[in-house]
Amino acid sequence: MANKYYEDIGEIVFDPSTISTLTVEAIRAAKQDPDYLTTGIEWLDNHYVTMRPRKVNGIIADTSQGKTSLMHIISANVISQLRENEVAVYSTWEDSVEDFGISWVANTSRIPVASLYHGDVDESQWKAMMTAAAHRAATPLWAFGHTETGRRPRLTMTDIYRAMEYMHDVQKKRVRIIFLDYLQRISTADIRAEGTREGFVEIMNRVKDLALMFNTCVVVSSQVKREIAERKWKQPQIHDAQETSNFEQTCDGVISLWMPGKTEKLGNILLEADRDRNTIYVTENLMLMQTLKQKKGKAPVLSVVDFIPETNEIRRYDPNRNLAMKDHTV
Repeated sequence: MANKYYEDIGEIVFDPSTISTLTVEAIRAAKQDPDYLTTGIEWLDNHYVTMRPRKVNGIIADTSQGKTSLMHIISANVISQLRENEVAVYSTWEDSVEDFGISWVANTSRIPVASLYHGDVDESQWKAMMTAAAHRAATPLWAFGHTETGRRPRLTMTDIYRAMEYMHDVQKKRVRIIFLDYLQRISTADIRAEGTREGFVEIMNRVKDLALMFNTCVVVSSQVKREIAERKWKQPQIHDAQETSNFEQTCDGVISLWMPGKTEKLGNILLEADRDRNTIYVTENLMLMQTLKQKKGKAPVLSVVDFIPETNEIRRYDPNRNLAMKDHTV
Protein backbone atom coordinates (compact mmCIF):
# COMPACT_ATOMS: atom_id res chain seq x y z
CA MET A 1 0.00 0.00 0.00
CA ALA A 2 1.45 3.37 -1.02
CA ASN A 3 2.25 5.98 1.61
CA LYS A 4 -0.29 8.73 0.98
CA TYR A 5 2.22 11.36 2.22
CA TYR A 6 4.41 10.69 -0.84
CA GLU A 7 1.87 10.92 -3.64
CA ASP A 8 4.69 12.29 -5.79
CA ILE A 9 7.34 9.59 -5.41
CA GLY A 10 9.85 11.99 -6.91
CA GLU A 11 10.01 13.70 -3.51
CA ILE A 12 12.13 10.86 -2.14
CA VAL A 13 14.29 10.11 -5.20
CA PHE A 14 17.54 12.11 -5.62
CA ASP A 15 19.83 11.92 -8.62
CA PRO A 16 23.63 12.26 -8.23
CA SER A 17 23.70 15.86 -9.42
CA THR A 18 21.04 16.92 -6.89
CA ILE A 19 22.87 15.12 -4.10
CA SER A 20 26.06 17.00 -4.96
CA THR A 21 24.27 20.35 -5.14
CA LEU A 22 22.49 19.83 -1.81
CA THR A 23 25.76 18.75 -0.19
CA VAL A 24 27.59 21.89 -1.28
CA GLU A 25 24.67 24.06 -0.16
CA ALA A 26 24.67 22.41 3.29
CA ILE A 27 28.41 22.94 3.71
CA ARG A 28 28.14 26.56 2.54
CA ALA A 29 25.31 27.21 5.00
CA ALA A 30 27.33 25.67 7.84
CA LYS A 31 30.32 27.85 6.93
CA GLN A 32 28.33 31.08 6.70
CA ASP A 33 26.05 30.52 9.67
CA PRO A 34 27.30 27.78 12.05
CA ASP A 35 24.34 26.28 13.88
CA TYR A 36 26.04 23.98 16.35
CA LEU A 37 26.29 24.54 20.10
CA THR A 38 29.05 23.86 22.61
CA THR A 39 28.54 22.53 26.12
CA GLY A 40 31.01 24.83 27.86
CA ILE A 41 32.87 21.75 29.13
CA GLU A 42 36.32 21.88 27.55
CA TRP A 43 36.97 18.13 27.39
CA LEU A 44 33.61 17.46 25.77
CA ASP A 45 33.76 20.32 23.29
CA ASN A 46 37.16 19.13 22.02
CA HIS A 47 35.53 16.15 20.31
CA TYR A 48 31.73 16.14 20.68
CA VAL A 49 29.95 17.21 17.48
CA THR A 50 26.25 16.33 17.79
CA MET A 51 25.00 19.39 19.70
CA ARG A 52 23.27 20.67 16.60
CA PRO A 53 19.81 20.91 15.01
CA ARG A 54 17.86 17.71 14.32
CA LYS A 55 20.16 15.66 16.55
CA VAL A 56 19.26 13.77 19.72
CA ASN A 57 21.83 13.62 22.52
CA GLY A 58 21.42 11.11 25.33
CA ILE A 59 22.82 11.26 28.86
CA ILE A 60 22.72 8.04 30.88
CA ALA A 61 23.60 7.44 34.53
CA ASP A 62 22.38 5.69 37.65
CA THR A 63 20.30 7.52 40.26
CA SER A 64 22.03 10.55 41.82
CA GLN A 65 25.00 10.31 39.49
CA GLY A 66 24.70 13.78 37.94
CA LYS A 67 22.31 13.48 34.96
CA THR A 68 20.15 16.45 35.91
CA SER A 69 23.13 18.49 37.08
CA LEU A 70 24.97 18.03 33.79
CA MET A 71 21.87 19.07 31.87
CA HIS A 72 21.54 22.17 34.08
CA ILE A 73 25.20 23.03 33.44
CA ILE A 74 24.93 22.63 29.67
CA SER A 75 21.66 24.59 29.54
CA ALA A 76 23.34 27.50 31.32
CA ASN A 77 26.44 27.33 29.12
CA VAL A 78 24.59 27.46 25.78
CA ILE A 79 22.84 30.73 26.58
CA SER A 80 25.66 32.96 25.38
CA GLN A 81 25.54 31.20 21.99
CA LEU A 82 21.89 32.01 21.26
CA ARG A 83 20.97 34.61 18.68
CA GLU A 84 18.08 37.05 18.45
CA ASN A 85 14.69 35.42 19.07
CA GLU A 86 16.37 32.12 19.98
CA VAL A 87 15.83 30.39 23.32
CA ALA A 88 16.72 27.20 25.14
CA VAL A 89 14.05 25.18 26.93
CA TYR A 90 14.38 22.87 29.91
CA SER A 91 11.50 20.43 30.29
CA THR A 92 11.36 18.97 33.78
CA TRP A 93 9.30 16.09 35.13
CA GLU A 94 11.21 15.43 38.37
CA ASP A 95 12.39 18.81 39.68
CA SER A 96 10.21 21.89 39.98
CA VAL A 97 10.84 25.15 38.16
CA GLU A 98 12.05 26.53 41.50
CA ASP A 99 14.62 23.72 41.75
CA PHE A 100 15.81 24.59 38.26
CA GLY A 101 16.10 28.27 39.21
CA ILE A 102 17.97 27.56 42.44
CA SER A 103 20.52 25.47 40.55
CA TRP A 104 21.15 28.42 38.23
CA VAL A 105 21.42 30.94 41.07
CA ALA A 106 23.82 28.70 42.99
CA ASN A 107 26.11 28.39 39.98
CA THR A 108 25.99 32.11 39.20
CA SER A 109 26.31 33.44 42.75
CA ARG A 110 28.54 30.63 44.11
CA ILE A 111 26.20 30.31 47.09
CA PRO A 112 25.80 26.63 48.07
CA VAL A 113 22.56 25.03 46.90
CA ALA A 114 21.74 23.84 50.43
CA SER A 115 21.94 27.40 51.78
CA LEU A 116 19.53 28.62 49.11
CA TYR A 117 17.08 25.79 49.76
CA HIS A 118 17.05 26.58 53.49
CA GLY A 119 17.02 30.35 53.01
CA ASP A 120 20.21 30.40 55.08
CA VAL A 121 21.87 33.42 53.46
CA ASP A 122 23.44 36.45 55.09
CA GLU A 123 23.05 40.03 53.83
CA SER A 124 25.93 39.90 51.34
CA GLN A 125 24.74 36.53 50.01
CA TRP A 126 21.22 37.89 49.66
CA LYS A 127 22.52 40.70 47.45
CA ALA A 128 24.50 38.21 45.37
CA MET A 129 21.42 36.00 45.12
CA MET A 130 19.24 38.89 43.95
CA THR A 131 21.84 39.87 41.37
CA ALA A 132 21.88 36.30 40.10
CA ALA A 133 18.07 36.20 40.06
CA ALA A 134 17.95 39.41 38.01
CA HIS A 135 20.42 37.87 35.59
CA ARG A 136 18.22 34.77 35.41
CA ALA A 137 15.18 36.91 34.57
CA ALA A 138 17.01 38.32 31.56
CA THR A 139 18.27 34.94 30.34
CA PRO A 140 16.58 33.24 27.34
CA LEU A 141 16.27 29.91 29.13
CA TRP A 142 12.63 28.84 29.41
CA ALA A 143 11.08 25.87 31.19
CA PHE A 144 8.22 23.43 30.66
CA GLY A 145 7.07 21.79 33.88
CA HIS A 146 5.52 22.50 37.25
CA THR A 147 5.98 24.75 40.29
CA GLU A 148 6.22 23.86 43.97
CA THR A 149 2.83 25.47 44.62
CA GLY A 150 0.97 24.37 41.49
CA ARG A 151 -0.33 21.16 40.03
CA ARG A 152 2.26 18.55 39.08
CA PRO A 153 1.18 16.98 35.79
CA ARG A 154 2.99 14.06 34.17
CA LEU A 155 3.64 15.67 30.82
CA THR A 156 3.32 13.60 27.65
CA MET A 157 5.24 14.11 24.44
CA THR A 158 2.00 15.54 23.03
CA ASP A 159 2.21 18.23 25.73
CA ILE A 160 5.79 18.97 24.72
CA TYR A 161 4.81 19.27 21.04
CA ARG A 162 2.00 21.70 21.95
CA ALA A 163 4.35 23.75 24.14
CA MET A 164 6.89 23.91 21.31
CA GLU A 165 4.20 25.11 18.92
CA TYR A 166 3.23 27.74 21.50
CA MET A 167 6.84 28.95 21.66
CA HIS A 168 6.93 29.25 17.87
CA ASP A 169 3.44 30.56 17.10
CA VAL A 170 2.70 32.75 20.14
CA GLN A 171 6.07 33.68 21.63
CA LYS A 172 7.69 33.91 18.17
CA LYS A 173 10.82 32.17 19.43
CA ARG A 174 13.00 29.53 17.87
CA VAL A 175 13.80 26.80 20.38
CA ARG A 176 17.38 26.05 19.46
CA ILE A 177 17.84 23.33 22.09
CA ILE A 178 15.47 21.50 24.42
CA PHE A 179 16.36 19.35 27.43
CA LEU A 180 14.07 16.49 28.48
CA ASP A 181 14.68 15.46 32.09
CA TYR A 182 14.12 12.48 32.07
CA LEU A 183 12.91 9.63 29.80
CA GLN A 184 11.37 7.32 32.43
CA ARG A 185 9.25 10.16 33.85
CA ILE A 186 7.61 11.05 30.53
CA SER A 187 3.97 9.97 30.62
CA THR A 188 2.81 7.33 28.11
CA ALA A 189 -0.86 8.35 28.53
CA ASP A 190 -1.00 9.51 24.90
CA ILE A 191 0.53 6.31 23.53
CA ARG A 192 -1.15 3.04 22.69
CA ALA A 193 1.31 0.37 23.74
CA GLU A 194 1.08 -3.16 25.09
CA GLY A 195 3.59 -2.54 27.86
CA THR A 196 6.08 -0.14 29.41
CA ARG A 197 8.92 -1.09 27.09
CA GLU A 198 6.82 -0.56 23.97
CA GLY A 199 5.67 2.78 25.39
CA PHE A 200 9.21 4.07 25.82
CA VAL A 201 10.22 2.81 22.39
CA GLU A 202 7.49 5.03 20.96
CA ILE A 203 8.49 7.95 23.20
CA MET A 204 12.02 7.81 21.77
CA ASN A 205 10.55 7.82 18.27
CA ARG A 206 8.65 10.97 19.20
CA VAL A 207 11.78 12.52 20.70
CA LYS A 208 13.52 12.10 17.35
CA ASP A 209 10.49 13.47 15.52
CA LEU A 210 10.60 16.48 17.87
CA ALA A 211 14.16 17.24 16.78
CA LEU A 212 13.25 16.92 13.11
CA MET A 213 9.92 18.74 13.19
CA PHE A 214 11.17 21.79 15.08
CA ASN A 215 14.72 21.81 13.67
CA THR A 216 16.10 21.76 17.18
CA CYS A 217 18.77 20.00 19.21
CA VAL A 218 17.40 17.61 21.85
CA VAL A 219 19.12 16.41 25.01
CA VAL A 220 17.33 13.58 26.84
CA SER A 221 18.49 11.76 29.95
CA SER A 222 17.78 8.18 30.99
CA GLN A 223 18.18 6.00 34.03
CA VAL A 224 20.23 2.83 33.69
CA LYS A 225 19.39 -0.74 34.61
CA ARG A 226 19.98 -1.90 38.18
CA GLU A 227 22.37 -4.62 37.03
CA ILE A 228 25.05 -1.97 36.67
CA ALA A 229 25.51 -1.97 40.46
CA GLU A 230 26.71 -5.58 40.32
CA ARG A 231 29.62 -4.80 38.00
CA LYS A 232 33.12 -3.97 39.18
CA TRP A 233 33.44 -1.22 36.55
CA LYS A 234 30.18 0.71 36.83
CA GLN A 235 30.55 3.16 33.97
CA PRO A 236 27.20 2.88 32.11
CA GLN A 237 27.40 1.57 28.58
CA ILE A 238 25.02 2.38 25.78
CA HIS A 239 23.00 -0.82 26.19
CA ASP A 240 22.40 -0.04 29.88
CA ALA A 241 19.67 2.54 29.21
CA GLN A 242 16.60 1.45 31.16
CA GLU A 243 13.41 0.20 29.48
CA THR A 244 14.34 0.64 25.83
CA SER A 245 16.91 -0.40 23.25
CA ASN A 246 15.51 2.39 21.09
CA PHE A 247 17.48 4.89 23.17
CA GLU A 248 20.70 3.52 21.68
CA GLN A 249 19.29 3.51 18.17
CA THR A 250 17.64 6.95 18.28
CA CYS A 251 20.35 9.03 19.92
CA ASP A 252 22.95 10.56 17.62
CA GLY A 253 25.28 10.97 20.58
CA VAL A 254 25.36 9.38 24.04
CA ILE A 255 27.29 10.43 27.17
CA SER A 256 27.47 8.33 30.34
CA LEU A 257 28.24 9.47 33.88
CA TRP A 258 29.63 7.65 36.92
CA MET A 259 30.53 9.11 40.31
CA PRO A 260 32.71 6.39 41.93
CA GLY A 261 32.63 8.18 45.28
CA LYS A 262 29.02 6.98 45.63
CA THR A 263 29.80 3.34 44.87
CA GLU A 264 33.47 2.75 45.78
CA LYS A 265 35.64 3.34 48.85
CA LEU A 266 37.09 6.83 49.07
CA GLY A 267 40.85 6.89 48.58
CA ASN A 268 40.97 3.71 46.51
CA ILE A 269 42.84 3.75 43.24
CA LEU A 270 40.30 3.71 40.44
CA LEU A 271 42.65 3.89 37.45
CA GLU A 272 46.34 2.96 37.51
CA ALA A 273 48.92 5.28 36.01
CA ASP A 274 50.26 4.60 32.53
CA ARG A 275 52.02 6.61 29.84
CA ASP A 276 48.87 8.52 28.91
CA ARG A 277 47.07 8.76 32.20
CA ASN A 278 47.98 9.56 35.80
CA THR A 279 46.74 7.53 38.74
CA ILE A 280 43.13 8.43 39.59
CA TYR A 281 41.91 8.16 43.16
CA VAL A 282 38.29 7.91 44.27
CA THR A 283 37.12 11.18 45.83
CA GLU A 284 33.68 12.54 46.70
CA ASN A 285 33.73 14.83 43.67
CA LEU A 286 35.22 12.46 41.12
CA MET A 287 33.09 12.01 37.99
CA LEU A 288 33.86 9.90 34.95
CA MET A 289 32.28 11.18 31.74
CA GLN A 290 32.40 8.96 28.68
CA THR A 291 31.23 9.67 25.16
CA LEU A 292 29.82 6.29 24.17
CA LYS A 293 28.48 7.17 20.75
CA GLN A 294 28.35 10.00 18.29
CA LYS A 295 27.72 9.99 14.59
CA LYS A 296 30.46 11.76 12.61
CA GLY A 297 32.65 12.06 15.72
CA LYS A 298 35.11 10.21 17.94
CA ALA A 299 33.86 7.62 20.44
CA PRO A 300 34.37 6.14 22.92
CA VAL A 301 36.21 8.88 24.83
CA LEU A 302 36.66 8.80 28.61
CA SER A 303 37.47 11.80 30.79
CA VAL A 304 37.97 12.36 34.50
CA VAL A 305 36.50 15.53 36.02
CA ASP A 306 35.25 16.86 39.35
CA PHE A 307 31.58 17.63 39.89
CA ILE A 308 30.94 20.27 42.56
CA PRO A 309 27.30 19.83 43.68
CA GLU A 310 27.32 22.85 46.00
CA THR A 311 27.57 25.25 43.09
CA ASN A 312 26.54 22.88 40.28
CA GLU A 313 29.71 23.06 38.20
CA ILE A 314 32.29 20.79 36.60
CA ARG A 315 36.00 21.40 37.12
CA ARG A 316 39.28 19.69 36.35
CA TYR A 317 39.92 16.60 38.48
CA ASP A 318 41.73 17.40 41.76
CA PRO A 319 42.73 14.32 43.82
CA ASN A 320 43.07 16.43 46.97
CA ARG A 321 39.57 17.86 46.89
CA ASN A 322 37.63 16.62 49.96
CA LEU A 323 40.17 13.87 50.59
CA ALA A 324 43.49 13.83 52.51
CA MET A 325 46.05 11.79 50.61
CA LYS A 326 49.73 11.08 50.34
CA ASP A 327 51.73 13.36 48.11
CA HIS A 328 51.38 12.55 44.42
CA THR A 329 51.04 14.38 41.15
CA VAL A 330 48.00 14.17 38.89
